[in-house]
Amino acid sequence: MAGLVRQDLNPRSSLYKQIANAVNRGELVPEEIIFGLLSKRLEDGYCRGESGFILDGLPRSRIQAEILSELVEIDLVVNFKCTERCLVEHEREGAWREKLRIFAEQSKLLEDYYKKRDKLLDFQVSSAPGETWKGCWLRYIYTPPCCRISA
Repeated sequence: MAGLVRQDLNPRSSLYKQIANAVNRGELVPEEIIFGLLSKRLEDGYCRGESGFILDGLPRSRIQAEILSELVEIDLVVNFKCTERCLVEHEREGAWREKLRIFAEQSKLLEDYYKKRDKLLDFQVSSAPGETWKGCWLRYIYTPPCCRISA
């Protein structure tokens, strides 16, 4: 989503001032702007013949998931899970522990939302990004068709 926002972080963009103000204050770009940008991008892609997309960092809440489901059909949500030890390996453990607790609370509702719709694929992350994607893809391919979520 950051790339999408950066595209409109151009002084000639009509949303420039709103995006720049949020970024300069260290805040998240307002949802209505994010979903407006996303909606426009998906529409442009559809007109160019694109048949799919990958979102990273959105949705972050159940409400955003519900808004997103009104815009597009979501086929699959890949939930990259990492152990707490893996995340805090190179950081001060105390500072991250509270952030992880808050994140876990917030993401649980989102995970439940997609799990109830049979669209959630949990994937345990324990290696470098390239190996993670390879393993994720192989897990999806080798899941029996009767158990696979169709894309």
